[in-house]
Amino acid sequence: MSAEDAYKLHEAQTSFEQDNMNAQRAYEYFLELNRHHFYLSVVREYEAFNDRVLVTEKKFGPMATRMNGQYEYALDHLK
Repeated sequence: MSAEDAYKLHEAQTSFEQDNMNAQRAYEYFLELNRHHFYLSVVREYEAFNDRVLVTEKKFGPMATRMNGQYEYALDHLK
């Protein structure tokens, strides 16, 4: 991982931690984690996010689909 990649991941993580109820920030964080093969972290973070705020299409619109896609991607690559 390059320094620039590490910076992007850190920024996504910090943004998500500061507003952990924000679907956009959660998606961006999950995306960065998946890019760097941190699949187990995506699964853990998604499930914790889903426990805090039930991820539904009605509540988050297309962002719910995107987050679910990142979660499914991580699950597929854990196998």
